[in-house]
Amino acid sequence: MKLGTALLVLSAVIMSSCRSTRDVNVRIEVDSSAVYSPDSSAIYFVAHTAAWTKGKPFWFIMPVEGRSRYLYDNLSLYLYRIGEQRLSPIFDLGRIPYALSGWKIQLVPAGSPETEVSMTIQPLQGWDASALRQGVPEMRERLDKVFVIDSDGRLSRAAAHFPGDMVKKAKLADLNSIVRTQPYAAFGLELKKIDPAAEEKYIKTLTSLANTTEYRRLVIEQVVSRKDRKTIRRIYGEMKKSLDRLSGQARADMEWRTRENFEMRKG
Repeated sequence: MKLGTALLVLSAVIMSSCRSTRDVNVRIEVDSSAVYSPDSSAIYFVAHTAAWTKGKPFWFIMPVEGRSRYLYDNLSLYLYRIGEQRLSPIFDLGRIPYALSGWKIQLVPAGSPETEVSMTIQPLQGWDASALRQGVPEMRERLDKVFVIDSDGRLSRAAAHFPGDMVKKAKLADLNSIVRTQPYAAFGLELKKIDPAAEEKYIKTLTSLANTTEYRRLVIEQVVSRKDRKTIRRIYGEMKKSLDRLSGQARADMEWRTRENFEMRKG
């Protein structure tokens, strides 16, 4: 094979890797910086929410995973009021250029009875050491500050954090349990924006048990939940028929992947 032809084939293979599958994955990751308000009636926490499709794998000497395509990517500060069981986004930090684990976030609540929290964010290695990483300079320009945010989302800047003697850390396990009870829309995930399509297509995907558990959950929360009871029963009946067409290990695997979706009807 001539060099020019080989390069053309390699280029085509690499370009094909940029194509993604249709399955939509969703992840909501809570940062360990979460803190209680001084009276323990609320929790301030930062969460990274992402929705993406995986790139199709391709072969070049050995299997290579294709590039993922992000449909939604957001970092925000939230306030969860425990007594009211109400979640509110109070500070949108936008997109982060790499994983949440690569960032150091500090939250310090104001002394009682104030309802404010001070916040800083920086790369684990510091802004200067991370300056050459893609997206970091732009993020530093926006976020290399001490922010003060109140419970209504009003934002101001400060010279330093509040005194740290009022900090009571929240447990990640407790927060993850709270996050699982919240609708995806509370974290900015909107089906129509992530995957624009006709309503009939969403329902067909659900009833045929296609795509991912998270995608089907989006359909149930944002499309099916608005239907009347008769229509909801029909949709779940069609889902059950799709499951009943399977047998053996294929059915066992699908039962596991759809368990959460079927349990949503009980809610």
